[in-house]
Amino acid sequence: MLGTEAMDAGMNAVVGKPFDPPELIRILWRCLPALAQRNRMVAAPAPAANSASVPGDWPALPGVSAIQSFVRLKGHAPLLWQLAQRILDGVHHLAMPSATPTAEDFQALKTRLHDLKGMSGSMGAEQLYQLISQTEDAAKSQQTEKLRALIAQIHPSLQGWEALLPPAKDSAKAADAGMAGNTGHNATGGKAPVLPPLDAATRAHLESLRAALQRHDLDALDHWEALAPGLAPRLRPDQFAVLKLRIETLAFDAALNVLNEVPFD
Repeated sequence: MLGTEAMDAGMNAVVGKPFDPPELIRILWRCLPALAQRNRMVAAPAPAANSASVPGDWPALPGVSAIQSFVRLKGHAPLLWQLAQRILDGVHHLAMPSATPTAEDFQALKTRLHDLKGMSGSMGAEQLYQLISQTEDAAKSQQTEKLRALIAQIHPSLQGWEALLPPAKDSAKAADAGMAGNTGHNATGGKAPVLPPLDAATRAHLESLRAALQRHDLDALDHWEALAPGLAPRLRPDQFAVLKLRIETLAFDAALNVLNEVPFD
């Protein structure tokens, strides 16, 4: 709907989130032919859907494009399962609006739907993404009956997901217990080593990680991957384990809380 309105308003193209960088570049060259010619670029056709190579053991979920999920998640299968679980949990707690919903009720629904939309798009669940997008629009415009009808369609669209998810692990509880019982000594019983202050580059990466966690942005995974080797010596083993677990399971608020408890200065 929004894409149609944008085109009617005179836009040349619409690129929605999560956008595909190669597709964005193709659109830019198509809209700027003179610049493309000057740079000897052409708007190459979009690659065929089967041109990407997906490993045979890549998870298959109903309604999820294996190619899109593999590319968008950079081949990280655990992240696909984590997104699927978070979507299931989010939909489970998605309440129907009351008979007389308030502005706060609509805002709460809109926020939850926006998060669900982003996750479904990131994992390549295109039909689910479109359905949740329509539901979010109904929440924005406070169309109660339409909102009820659309919410009722979301849960059935996830049929078959739960049966395919790996069994839940208790690693989070174990890590939390270890962290709660730690007295500030390292694994050998001695005090944690005193390390020099963070250099400017590492501190900049750390702030980028904090910002990504605050935005609930999947870029946090890339920042963490780059920072983890340098942060490991500065954290107690239990702190590092909890922080790693929180980030990898997309519990970004909890990860930020752990990070904020660590004195880096």
